[in-house]
Amino acid sequence: MITSARWKNPTILLLLALGLLLPAAAGAGEPIERSQGTTESPLVRIENILGSVVIQGWDKSEVQVTGTIGDGTEGVDFSGSEKRVDIEVEYPDHSWNSRTGETDLVVKVPLRADVSVEGVNLRISATDLRGSIETETVNGTIRIEGELETIEAQNVNGEIVIHGASPRIEAESVSGKIVLRGDLEEASAETVSGAIEVYAEEIESGEFGSVSGSIHFEGGLAARGSLDIEGHSGSVTLVLPRDLSAEFDVSTFSGDIDNEFGPEAERTSRYAPGKELRFETGGGEARISIE
Repeated sequence: MITSARWKNPTILLLLALGLLLPAAAGAGEPIERSQGTTESPLVRIENILGSVVIQGWDKSEVQVTGTIGDGTEGVDFSGSEKRVDIEVEYPDHSWNSRTGETDLVVKVPLRADVSVEGVNLRISATDLRGSIETETVNGTIRIEGELETIEAQNVNGEIVIHGASPRIEAESVSGKIVLRGDLEEASAETVSGAIEVYAEEIESGEFGSVSGSIHFEGGLAARGSLDIEGHSGSVTLVLPRDLSAEFDVSTFSGDIDNEFGPEAERTSRYAPGKELRFETGGGEARISIE
């Protein structure tokens, strides 16, 4: 069982943004368009409970939101200044139901903006960003692509796909699949029943854990890099370069260990089904731990 202290159940923080409501003329299904001049790296906070949010970076010092308003909503609250912009889809009495329609937003932000997106039944995608991004949803998908400073993504039932480069990536899900691709430095991913797939040419520090989902890592480790993997009942597969220099520490409670690098695993006890495997390749510079 994963006992890492870093695990936290994905939560949705519903923020009440203050500002001017769009005019009543912007009714359900009608297009909306608002903009605000900003600095080159403003904070942009977006909340849309139901629908989609597409974030696109551009080379303007301006935040622009366009899209269509769903049935049952009151409009989009757009407020802010040069340093911070808040965008929130508003609902009567701050509630929504099965008859509420989806609100779809396209938000263009300066390339180095710091972005926060929150929702419930929400599809989130972000491209061409250079700042940081935090995303949270319950039912939906999260797709992020670009070279960002930091990436944090939390989802409960949907997929998380991150493709790009970032010094720090954190992804958490309960039952959704997590896929990480690109030039990774420090990356972590945790799920309960979802699968984790990581494809990296080289990684400096990786921490990946799943209770019942499978974990697949394909790539190399930097010199003195580290890779820590924890699983309960799912399979773990590592595809590594043949010339990798690393120290391996692999153990299971009841599962098998197959190793194509050479040494075979040994039983931990004549009375227990567990196995362990410890060996080095090259000079043993990097460290790999699988439990």
